[in-house]
Amino acid sequence: MIFTNANPSANVFDIKGGLFMQPKPEKKARNCCFCIPIRPGAGLLSACIFLASLLFMIVDIVIACKYVPSTASMTKAALSLHATVSAIVCLSSLIGLISVFKRSKKLAVSHLWASIGLIPFSIVFGSILLSVVFSAKDKDFTVLCYAVDDPTAENPYCHENVTVMRDVLAALTVLVWFLQLGGVLVNRSYASTLTNRHHMRYESSVSYY
Repeated sequence: MIFTNANPSANVFDIKGGLFMQPKPEKKARNCCFCIPIRPGAGLLSACIFLASLLFMIVDIVIACKYVPSTASMTKAALSLHATVSAIVCLSSLIGLISVFKRSKKLAVSHLWASIGLIPFSIVFGSILLSVVFSAKDKDFTVLCYAVDDPTAENPYCHENVTVMRDVLAALTVLVWFLQLGGVLVNRSYASTLTNRHHMRYESSVSYY
């Protein structure tokens, strides 16, 4: 093979076949959202999922340990199960961050499949958590409804405090769902980009030799 240009990938002349072969045009770099490149976008979204899941896990644990009495076993169980799912999502997003920093196709594909598999669990356990918390009585959250020094003295702002807690849980749940769905789309594009680059490097090495 003889290169007819200083750039080996620009023009290639096959001596045996006598054919002038034009290289395949490179695909334009994909963007994540608006003008953000796909790699920084995937890293940013993985970081957001990591922080949101970590915050949700902490909120679940704090509410279960501090605000819910031992008698409300169903509420404690729902919070504990959802905290476990949040921890798994947090670890999955951490793998996504590592795949972005290392540009690892294997980790990116693994993170993509893990993200797809975790979405049903997040939706199911998140829905169970919200249904249990919203159906529970206000007085089940003892710290929010009773004074710490006098358990018999009811807090006049009991309903308002519980409403704020429920709204925070609902907002975090919807936020994590939205980030997870967006993360699957962006991670799919990022994994596809890494796969295409891997194939292009392989084809260029084969054509060179």
